[in-house]
This record gives sequence, C-alpha cells and structure tokens, in this order.
Amino acid sequence: MRTLTPADVTALERGFALLGAGGAGDTWACAMILRLQLRDVGLNVVGPADLPPDTWVVPVAYVGTPDILREKPPSGLEFATAVAGIARWSSRQPQAVLPAEGAGSNGIFALVAATGLRLPVVDADLCGRALPRLDQMSLSVLGQEPGPLALTDPTGRLVIVDGGDAASVERLVRALIPAAGGWAAVALQPLPAERLAEVGVQGTVERALALGRAHTASAGTSSTRSLAAALGARLLGQGQVLEVLRTGGAGVFGRGSISLTDRASGSIVRVEMENEYLVVLRDGAVVATTPDIICLVDGRTGQPVACEHVRSSLEVAVLQLAAAPFWMHEGRLEHVGPRAFGFPVDPVVEQGAE
Repeated sequence: MRTLTPADVTALERGFALLGAGGAGDTWACAMILRLQLRDVGLNVVGPADLPPDTWVVPVAYVGTPDILREKPPSGLEFATAVAGIARWSSRQPQAVLPAEGAGSNGIFALVAATGLRLPVVDADLCGRALPRLDQMSLSVLGQEPGPLALTDPTGRLVIVDGGDAASVERLVRALIPAAGGWAAVALQPLPAERLAEVGVQGTVERALALGRAHTASAGTSSTRSLAAALGARLLGQGQVLEVLRTGGAGVFGRGSISLTDRASGSIVRVEMENEYLVVLRDGAVVATTPDIICLVDGRTGQPVACEHVRSSLEVAVLQLAAAPFWMHEGRLEHVGPRAFGFPVDPVVEQGAE
C-alpha cells in the first residue's frame, strides 16, 4: 500500500498525461483539485490482492468533451452522486475506487473521486492507456455488459443506464452527453476485488507515478533522446511540425494527421490521430500503432502535447511507450488496434513490452 500526498501530484499529472497518448483531457485543473484535497487527507493506493476478495470496487470516469471541462468545471459532487446512484441501483456499497481509464484527466479524476469519498483507490484500471469508447474497456472486451452505470451531469441530474451490449450502451451514452451539457461523471457497477486479477489492467497508478517522476527528473534538462531513455520509450522522430490536417471522422470523433521531417534521418514522419495519437508512419511505412502509447512531447520542454494543441512550426518529438501486457493476449488486440479505429493496417507493437 502507498499513501499519496501533495508531493506526488506533479508526477501523477505528468504520468497520466503521457498515458493519455495525446488525449483523455487536460490534467492541470483536476491535478490542482487533487493537490488541494490531499492537503487535508491522504489517499491510499492498494493492489487488488491487498483487498478482501468480496470488496466492492466501483470504476469511475468522466465521459464527454475535455475542452468543456474548462468552461464548466466540476463542483466536486458529481462523482459522489454517481457512485451513490449506482450503489442504490445495484445494492452494492463500494468500498474502493478504480479508474475506469487510467490516463489523462480520468486518471486524476478517479483519485479526486476516491479522496472525496474517503475510499482507497485500486492500482489498476480498465484501459491501461487512453481509449475513447466504453466498448473498448477491458470489461467489454472480455464480454461483460458495461451496464448498469450511473451518469451525473454538472447540474446534479442522475441517469441510470441498464441493459444492452457494450456498443449500444456506448451509442446511448454519447447521445446523452450533449443534453448533459457536454460531459458527465460515470460510475460503473461495482466489481468484487477478486475479479480484478482477470479484468483489470494492473499497476496503472504506479506506472503513471514512475513515468511522471522520470519525466520530472529529465524533461527540460536533457536531450529528447535522454528523456526517451528515462521513460523507457522509443524515439520515433523529432523535428518541426510541417503540417496539421484536421478532418471529420466516420463517427463522433474527428480525425487528423501531423507531418514532420525527422532531423536526424531526414525521413518524413506522419502521425495519424483521432482522440489520441494512433498510428506513426516513417516514409510511408507503419512503424508504431495503438495499443502502444504514442506521445508527442515538446522538443524543448519535454511536456506532453495534446492532439488538440499540436500546431504547425512546433518542435516535437514522437515517443512510443509499450502497451500494457493485458492487451497482448489473443482476441484482445483487435479491439484496440488500428483496425478498431478504421485504419486498414495491422498492429505494430513494441516487442518485449512490459
């Protein structure tokens, strides 16, 4: 067990930002909330095996448009309302909190929710990186329906969604979000702790903390190659962004493409993105794909650059972090690989990923 303090928040913020692969929302505002909370109370991080097998663990996340959170920030009551709602509906009283998506602002928001509820947070999640859809969570990939789930909008309204397969629940939730004002806090049905060995992506909070500490120690003081080595990442290219093209996608998410010339080799590096960075090509050949975590960092400061903030003339480095081992098992890769996002290419994953 580890107890988090305000001194850990900067590392957590940077680590979850890296695991966001350019998506999952800005971590700054929610990190500020967490830092203030931890001044008053510590937060215990526990491994799934540290909990009694019958402990009820509730996965939480926010769903919606990240930019709207800046205009319509949370009051702090949304997660408590959603968790109370799913507890009543399921007749299961949560005793711990699990990040549904341990990346970006959702990684931090789960800690905010746990601190506010005075519950421990479990060192696991249901994604291992940023993923945009409910039907891509580990639970859904393993065949469990995501419902019942509770959504609370910024005004405090509570909606329970029950029944339906993962794809239909994803469509329904996306349809509800505009009426909710652009985002909602979500609490999934509580799970017994003994199931997390099967359905959880293990060690996500500790990975974020380790990545953030390595980033804090290296960014801005070393070369990008040294930063990549400190993070255990592969450097795929570095140079000034030549062009950013943003296009509409086939679904609810927009598509985009970033091009740069790698300063070391002269190769043209192209990064394809949707909500996250998903595919990297060098001189037309695919060299990296989701579920490996593709990050763009500022070439001067080392800070992660989100998809919505990348622009022409920005100096960036393209890094590749290994996917969580959970996704390397047979039958799982197809749900989070490039074809799951409409790219007609096979996955290229980092060998020996741990």
